[in-house]
Amino acid sequence: MKKLFSALAAASLISAPALAQNQPSPVPVTEQQMAIYFTMGAINVCSLNKQKVPVKVAMQASLDEILTTFYNIHGGTVNGKKIEIAQMQEITLANVLLRINDFCIKELPQDDQEKIKKDLSMYQAALQKK
Repeated sequence: MKKLFSALAAASLISAPALAQNQPSPVPVTEQQMAIYFTMGAINVCSLNKQKVPVKVAMQASLDEILTTFYNIHGGTVNGKKIEIAQMQEITLANVLLRINDFCIKELPQDDQEKIKKDLSMYQAALQKK
């Protein structure tokens, strides 16, 4: 499934595992913490958009922040289960896009609105097939 920001998600964790070296023992993340991280990511995109930062750039920054935190602080685990990078990238992307849709979709440039809505439709269709 191709998504607007899939390439961004793929690029966002290139250095994250390397940064985890020399860190204190990771504490697994809770679902509540992840929800907070996803919300913060969407708020970042919305806020940066108001400052005329392109959505693609804002999204990259948000994905980097969330994924780096997840792997460096939480060791890449949710409720004791290790999540592979590619899976976490997709989870993060989908959840941030859902929140952007709720928070500020109408404030984004029209082409970004359309791409986000298309990506969300594809994501929802994939969930229904499972």
